Amino acid sequence: MKKGTVMNSLEIGQNYTFTRVVAPQHTARYLKSGDLLVFGTPAMIAWFEEAAVTLIAPTLDDELTTVGTYLETKHLAPVPVGGRVTITATIQNIEGKRITLSMQAHLGKTLIGEGTHQRVVVERKAFMAKADTMAAERGL
Repeated sequence: MKKGTVMNSLEIGQNYTFTRVVAPQHTARYLKSGDLLVFGTPAMIAWFEEAAVTLIAPTLDDELTTVGTYLETKHLAPVPVGGRVTITATIQNIEGKRITLSMQAHLGKTLIGEGTHQRVVVERKAFMAKADTMAAERGL
């Protein structure tokens, strides 16, 4: 078992930060979200979710995980290939199984993206059973 459930091990203000270099596969052109060779919004969103998961996961029992349920994002400035983007996820609120995080992306001191992200704690087996049922009902 890990540290315990999210309700008694995460705290408001707790955060996780990582820095990555923007590569061609992170660009709007590569991700088909535009045609420019700059950091694409889909990559920023994926990095936001990765930071949130990395922050929360170590606090959960093994049978639990989180799923993203809400994301509001602003992409504020371009970043060229080779730029070093720093992503930070910070716990803003915990209501039962719902965790709200603020997300920020910086290029040096410049804020290039921000948002609000929510994740909900779920039981792995029950969640996958629901997904399997939905797939079976649709012949997938």
